[in-house]
Amino acid sequence: MGLTTEMIMIGIFNLLLVLVFIIVALNIMLKYWKAKDKTFLLTGIAWFGISEPWWPATVSFLIALFTGKGLSIHTYIIINAAFLPIFLTFWLWVMLDLMGIKKKAILIIIHLLISLILELLFFYFLFTDVSMLGTTTKMSPVDIDFGPIAQVFLAYILTVFLISGFSFAIKTLKIDDPRHKLRGKFLLLAFLLYLTGAILELIIYLIINKLIILSSAIVFYIAFVMPEKIEKLFLKK
Repeated sequence: MGLTTEMIMIGIFNLLLVLVFIIVALNIMLKYWKAKDKTFLLTGIAWFGISEPWWPATVSFLIALFTGKGLSIHTYIIINAAFLPIFLTFWLWVMLDLMGIKKKAILIIIHLLISLILELLFFYFLFTDVSMLGTTTKMSPVDIDFGPIAQVFLAYILTVFLISGFSFAIKTLKIDDPRHKLRGKFLLLAFLLYLTGAILELIIYLIINKLIILSSAIVFYIAFVMPEKIEKLFLKK
């Protein structure tokens, strides 16, 4: 099956989404060398990893442009989710640290245990019954339909990511300081955009979904780094 115009457009926006996430992640990580604060480094790595679900579709699209065929089902699934628990661990560590959660170590251990179980199930079915993770779709040569195990896996990642993110945003909003309140508003908007885009991705495959998720990365960067120009614009005295 060749690529239709619609598939090419979606593929381009997938590529754009991943590139924006990478650029945002690198810019956050670069702050580490200036501020010498590991929070920027870990957050940048985590934010880079949050885009992993869109990596295989992007790679598959680029390959299909030249060959007419995308990635194999096994390769697609590995690229799609195999490393997500690692990136989520970085993310969870930073969020809990920033929120000053005293039982951070316990929560991280619980997350690691759940992640280990999911990873074991992931690789077990990858080599025994890959249909439990995903099947090729007749609609596009560069995408797959996710199976029940993969859906549970991705649902766990998304749930932990968003709950921790929203919790951090709400806590930031409660700080009695204009700059932190502004940061909290941008954080809340970033996670709302990501949630909206992710839900739409599950319901219907459209370009607008990519734009919403892409915009969440930009808003998150603004919130986390808080550029001076943005601060002056919104906090005029």
